[in-house]
Amino acid sequence: MDVTSAAQRGTVKPQDNKDLLRAFPSSVRDDVLAAVSVLPENPHGGRPSQVRVNSETIEIPTRVYHNTDSIAKRELSGTQWHLLSCILTRHRDGYVRQNHLEQIISCSYPWVPAYVIQLLGEYVVEIQQLIEARLKDLEPSVYRTFLLANPEFLAHTEQRVISYWDCFYRTRKRDDYVRFRVLHFFKELAAEKR
Repeated sequence: MDVTSAAQRGTVKPQDNKDLLRAFPSSVRDDVLAAVSVLPENPHGGRPSQVRVNSETIEIPTRVYHNTDSIAKRELSGTQWHLLSCILTRHRDGYVRQNHLEQIISCSYPWVPAYVIQLLGEYVVEIQQLIEARLKDLEPSVYRTFLLANPEFLAHTEQRVISYWDCFYRTRKRDDYVRFRVLHFFKELAAEKR
């Protein structure tokens, strides 16, 4: 009898919206339940990225495929809307990701850096340009705490930045490539003494 999990076998199970409860620390579980309750079912699955927030492992979705036109319009608190926006920064549509990034980028919740930095290692250059334009709005202590707790996540993001540069932008100097400038900002922030 094979008892390996789907993740261990490399297969992807469809994502249940309840899986999104693991995308945030347990301290906001009730707010996450409220935020997730407005989402229609997600027809696809994916392998999440694991990061540490407040000494807990959370799972950032790789992608979500919710039909945003059918998101239930309900009263949500500010925190609940920000949680929902974090989830939607993982949406398959780059415009949806960018719109929801704009909603959370200046928030100082301890889980927000995971969602912002995850976008740095992706392919939509306009999103990286938005991050760079808003670096002054980030709360340095929140990002530093996150980065110090997740050096592997930052290293993996750096590998993705290098890979995109090597494949598509190699003719540009690294200083002219927005992803390297933002990555440098985060690496410097992580290296600062408290």
